[in-house]
Amino acid sequence: MENIHTMQTRSKSKVERISLENNDGRYKVDIDFDEASRMWRENKKQVSSGVFVYLCGYVFPGKNKKCTNRCMNGLDMCYIHRYKRLRNSDSSSSDSD
Repeated sequence: MENIHTMQTRSKSKVERISLENNDGRYKVDIDFDEASRMWRENKKQVSSGVFVYLCGYVFPGKNKKCTNRCMNGLDMCYIHRYKRLRNSDSSSSDSD
């Protein structure tokens, strides 16, 4: 009897049925490298051959568009959204005093 597993892709665009085992009992590997590459590059920008930088990815409310500025070193946001978040957290902590 063959094991069938239903999984949803990260993009949630389709549902795939994959067989977990071949007839000889070994696991079947079926990887869509094109889709994996697209997903990996989704939050990165290529700056030279083989060199990528992370993008901020802040989603603008109501526009459904992402910020395309580079992230600050070691952070997950660009300089604009990092400081906006810091100012918002400072004002909310001062409100509670």
